[in-house]
Amino acid sequence: MTHDTESLMISKDIVPPANLETEVFEKIEGVLEKENRRKKVFGFSFFFIFVCALIPVIIYMIVELQQSGLYNYSSLLFSDTGIIAGNAREFILSITDLIPFIPITIVLSVIFLLLLSIKYAVNVREHFLYKN
Repeated sequence: MTHDTESLMISKDIVPPANLETEVFEKIEGVLEKENRRKKVFGFSFFFIFVCALIPVIIYMIVELQQSGLYNYSSLLFSDTGIIAGNAREFILSITDLIPFIPITIVLSVIFLLLLSIKYAVNVREHFLYKN
């Protein structure tokens, strides 16, 4: 058994076909092109989904900001600075209590996913295979 494997290793009679290299490179290039197309379709489809999701999420955030009364407190900042200077700590606590964090977090996460899908769709690497 060991004699058979040694004869195979020493034998120089194995010659690859002449067009083997080009066939291998063409198959690799085809697989990479298919992968790039799949990534682009995946990225652009999620891009359109997140663009469509961004509109209702922004509307939800605007409604929550209006209902929270944050605009009333922030108008004090420009109209009467004496009250704010005297009670700055309570004013800041009131403002932070009124900020709707959940809608803002949802909007920021949708924007992040939108940008990530753009990056994923556009940043597809082009593969250059060097052939002789």
